[in-house]
Amino acid sequence: VGAPEELHLAIEDGLLYFDADEDFNNPDGIEITVAALDPSGEVANDMFLIVITPINDRPFVDQAIDDVFVDEDPGYTIIADLDDVFADSDLDDATPDELTFSFISEVDQLQVSLDDNNILAFNPDENFNLAEGAVIVVRAEDLDGEFAEDEFLLTINPVNDRPELVGVIDDVVLDEDPGYTELSDLTQVFYDLDRDVLDYSILGAPQDLNITVDDNEMLALDPALDFVLVDGADITIVATDAGNETVEVTFNLVIRALNDAPRVVNAIANVTIAEDFGRSDIADLDDVFRDVEGDAMIFEFAGNLEELGMQLDQDNLLYIIPDQDYFLIDGAEITVSADDQQGGLTELSFVIVITPVNDAPFVI
Repeated sequence: VGAPEELHLAIEDGLLYFDADEDFNNPDGIEITVAALDPSGEVANDMFLIVITPINDRPFVDQAIDDVFVDEDPGYTIIADLDDVFADSDLDDATPDELTFSFISEVDQLQVSLDDNNILAFNPDENFNLAEGAVIVVRAEDLDGEFAEDEFLLTINPVNDRPELVGVIDDVVLDEDPGYTELSDLTQVFYDLDRDVLDYSILGAPQDLNITVDDNEMLALDPALDFVLVDGADITIVATDAGNETVEVTFNLVIRALNDAPRVVNAIANVTIAEDFGRSDIADLDDVFRDVEGDAMIFEFAGNLEELGMQLDQDNLLYIIPDQDYFLIDGAEITVSADDQQGGLTELSFVIVITPVNDAPFVI
């Protein structure tokens, strides 16, 4: 009488014994009464005390932590409540045990933590990933120094990060016909955390700008001759990474117009004519010179000998009517100029030769 169920006290073939549950203890003792009854109904009782002294039990893993797989930049993430992971059969004793929890993480960037409520969590550094994973060890230790450990793999899968804008491209003002001009080193403007090779596209640039990005990521232009962009253009450079994420920057580009001197588009060849040829048209100077801005040109010539009779008509046709019997074996260099009246002057030279022709005798 008086035996608790956990004691499993029994009598078999007159033998009194008990087989207590595992980890059961009772340091205060259990008062047991046994009775013997004879056929005549007489009873004899005996009483004794059973004391089961507690022995420290090692903590154990009750619910193992599963391996953890998350994508990059998960933020604060709870892994487990260690009160649920570990158990200790001595926690319910009359003098209950107490567990102390700790962890081992060799990767600082994981930022593993354990709070006052025994919540194990991590909050990894921004953009940190760990594709191969890291083993995290957690430990529960009781007051007698007995402990149990559990371990799990924590993996952070890399996620593509969009390129970043780390610089700007300043607005650009150039004079007409600048030639090849470097605008910006794009490695100082864009940055990709994943070290992807960036692909660049250019938006809003007139074709005649001939704007390019070379293999060294240098943004440059080489405008077509005489191309101007007085009102400017907003040009956007878009950087695209391997994951098709993009970032862009915009700048304004102006090419100021400068006056261009007239240009020779059809040079005048040297001229050779025979004596007494009469009028000889040399060239239409409107066909010889061209002004890209369309400015009105004023033409002049120099080096003319009076005998050549060189003239320029109202249609800018240059011609000669040499004097009778005049010849010029060594030739004369004639210079023709075109003035656009905006400060641009262009000259062209050629040689006129008049070969002598035998004249018949005449009566004087």
